[in-house]
Amino acid sequence: MKNVKFMVAGLAVALICMGVAYVHFAGGGETGPSDAPTGVRRADAKAQDKATRKRVRAARIAKAAKKPVDEVVKREKPSFELDDADEAALTTEQRALIEAIRKALDEDDHKTVLALVQKLQKAKEWPDGIPLPIRRAALEAVSWIGMSALPEIAGFLGDGDKEVVADAIEAYESALIEANGDRELSAVVTAAAAVIADADAMDSILMSLNEMRPSVAVATIKQIWATGTDAAKAALREAIEFLTGEENITTPEQLDNWYNDPSGDNRDDEDAEEFYGPSQD
Repeated sequence: MKNVKFMVAGLAVALICMGVAYVHFAGGGETGPSDAPTGVRRADAKAQDKATRKRVRAARIAKAAKKPVDEVVKREKPSFELDDADEAALTTEQRALIEAIRKALDEDDHKTVLALVQKLQKAKEWPDGIPLPIRRAALEAVSWIGMSALPEIAGFLGDGDKEVVADAIEAYESALIEANGDRELSAVVTAAAAVIADADAMDSILMSLNEMRPSVAVATIKQIWATGTDAAKAALREAIEFLTGEENITTPEQLDNWYNDPSGDNRDDEDAEEFYGPSQD
């Protein structure tokens, strides 16, 4: 009987040990908080971020290899169809303006479209004193033109209508997609950062830093520090940390030190010039 009790007790101990071993194995070898020093865990996180950045850049180059640089994305031109009630509320002069913008777009006369919108934005009633259908039509026109109309698109960011402002921000995001190479991408990002006060929008736009070679990303960040809105500068903190894997880079000197660090892998890839063009160095 005693032997049976010892056998049962031994079996119970064995089962408990097996359970502890399973938990240890399933939890990746840890039964509590990580025993690794903080510095080691931070180094592992930085290594993972670095690998992510490399994948982003590699994906950008691979995407470019499949798409010719001079490929043009075809989009339908805006129609400017107004509701009967909206059109009835317009003056003869305002109807003529809509018609002039429509005609210039049909003829691909972007210069005239921009001139008409600029004239509209200089009016003393701008923006909220101009009927909403007119503002929407004008924004639709310059958004269709794209990158060369960014200064005119910026004029809609102060609109009193939230949808107009959202559409203007979306126009900047569309321009990012149209950009050919990281220099154009940088131009759109810095232009957006100089005028957009929406922090969430800037979080999204600044992700494009990871699609630039490091030298261009560094120059872009410096420009945003110099001319960006408060929202852009605030969003830049997280974007810099993701790009560099470093915390507390807040000055151009610190950014240069990261880029020029001989122990890192932060400089431009040798084969990046095939897509991005000559380096800024």
